[in-house]
Amino acid sequence: MTDATPNGKHPKVFISNAWEFDADKRWTKDFAKQLRASGIDAILDQWAAVPGDSLPQFIANAIRESDYVLLVCTPEYKQRSDAFLGGVGFEGRLMAGEILTTSARRKFIPLLRRGSWSEAGPAWIADAFYLNFTASDPRAWEMEELVRTLRGEREQAPPVSTSAVVAVDHFERTPLQSNTMTAREQPPASDGPYWYGKTVYLPRQLHEDQDALEEHLAWLKSRDDELEPPHEPVREVEATVHCGH
Repeated sequence: MTDATPNGKHPKVFISNAWEFDADKRWTKDFAKQLRASGIDAILDQWAAVPGDSLPQFIANAIRESDYVLLVCTPEYKQRSDAFLGGVGFEGRLMAGEILTTSARRKFIPLLRRGSWSEAGPAWIADAFYLNFTASDPRAWEMEELVRTLRGEREQAPPVSTSAVVAVDHFERTPLQSNTMTAREQPPASDGPYWYGKTVYLPRQLHEDQDALEEHLAWLKSRDDELEPPHEPVREVEATVHCGH
């Protein structure tokens, strides 16, 4: 197993499954091998539990100590989980209890292996965002999405800008075509205002300084000749300042 996460840790992941059919067993074992090759410490009971171990204790420890638990969902898995039967039923009780007491909902990730979601998703996690692994081999997108999630490497939203701007309705005019709106000379010795479509964006200090605001709006009007739309004449300037901060 290679490629630890940036903090040097291999995420520990327990795989919960029903072991109902030989094909499911082979798929789950191959799937766990792929995870381990991707730097994930995937745990299967057939690898970790040995004869003589207490299976309830092994299951409880594996669920409690793992960073994530993957549920290989099939119609048989749902049936056992919903009826609290066997090892799957015991695991379902433990997982539902942990969600109830710790709100660690994202720790438990369902994977649809066979059947539809309504046929295979246990009732206690039926509303979850699941990944579809019904193909014979894990598809590239699902596997990448899962590995990035387990490794804490999902794409994050860009930071929110801290620039203080105030939006002002632009002049009543026909917007220019998008390919002509990509550049506009800014007024000398100033960082604004600028416009896109029918909206003018003003630095907050201009919004608070009425004289500067009027000066810059006049400057914008003086630029209309250069940016006049091809078929519509420029009409009178009529701008309304929105006072939201």
